[in-house]
Amino acid sequence: MTFSKNARRRFMKHFGPVNQVASIGGHKLVLLDAPGLVEEDYQRHALNHKYNEWKPISGGPVEFVKSVVAGMGCLLFFFFAIYDNLYMLYR
Repeated sequence: MTFSKNARRRFMKHFGPVNQVASIGGHKLVLLDAPGLVEEDYQRHALNHKYNEWKPISGGPVEFVKSVVAGMGCLLFFFFAIYDNLYMLYR
């Protein structure tokens, strides 16, 4: 599966920043750039850095997650799945 080079720009145009916290009905909803998080982790791993030794990319998803956890005093749990072929979901 391929994605448009403009996908991120279009997403931000319609929904705002890829990493953000929204308050809805007294609850906090954390929106996270999961593909960006994976990409940053690939970069960390390629340089053979341990997670606690990694200096997050400025404005990146790891920095965002650390700031959210520090600001809310909570843990974040998230799950995402990436499918190479959506057809496989229906087989």
